[in-house]
Order: sequence, then C-alpha cells, then structure tokens
Amino acid sequence: MPTLLESKSKDELKSLAKARGISHSGTKDVLAQRLFKADPNGMSELFRGKTYFVCTPKGRLIIEKFVEYDNELTLTAKTATESALRQGRYEDACTIVADFEALRVFPRGLGIDWGRYDAARDIEILKEIAAYSPRRHSSISESALTSLRISAGMMNLWAKTIR
Repeated sequence: MPTLLESKSKDELKSLAKARGISHSGTKDVLAQRLFKADPNGMSELFRGKTYFVCTPKGRLIIEKFVEYDNELTLTAKTATESALRQGRYEDACTIVADFEALRVFPRGLGIDWGRYDAARDIEILKEIAAYSPRRHSSISESALTSLRISAGMMNLWAKTIR
C-alpha cells in the first residue's frame, strides 16, 4: 500500500496527512508510510476497485540492472567527453554526446535529431570557452581556469534541452 501511495503527488499526500491531523512534512516515501500507519483502511479505500500494476521482485531486479547499466554508459560517455575536451578535441567531444543520445530510447532535448546533429555551433562555443581569459579574474590560476573551461564545456554539451 505505501508503494501505491507514492504514486500520488507530494501535494496530495500532504493534503491527506493534514486531513488526518498527522505531520505533513518529509519525503513522499515517509509521508506514504506515515499515512498507511495512521489510517490503513482509509488508504486502502483510496485504491479500492482500481487496477494497478506492481512490479514483481524479478521485474524490479531487471529494472535495477538496466538503470545500473544505463548509469555506467552515461558515466563512460561523460568521462570520454571530458577527456576529449581536456585534449582540445571538440569535434570528438560533440560526437561522443551525439552518439550517446542517438542510441537512447528517450534522448535529451526537444527538437534535436541526434542522428543528424550538426556540431558546428557547439564546436564554436567550445573554442570560445577554451580561449576566454577573464580580465576581471586575472588572479585565477591557469589550472583553475582549465577546470572551469572544462566544466563550462561539459555544461554546454550535456545540458542540451532545446535546439
């Protein structure tokens, strides 16, 4: 039952808690547990007559393995992108990101066709980032500037949401 309760929005759970005079602070899972403990019959009644799909333990294991694998792929792609940026290989960095996204079922970005991604503008941006030397912060060491430039390049490539 607490798992079903977690399918509700946090605002809905807070409202249910307030209506029952119990604490409405905490995360969704904490609220769900608290609500079920305080009013198991009332919480069951919310879902009576409705059909819900619940993942079996085997299904949950498959999902967890998929998520773990996906996280490893993402880390590998991000590490390779960072390495390419450090070496000034901007086209390679763009290609790594595009290839990674093109293979995903739900790639990032609205209106971005990663299979036909044109890296020209991003390469220009990465070159500008790499060449920028802030006069205002001239006391920043070159190694710190390099780290900041790499971070800015990673944000440019990995934070794409719209084209």
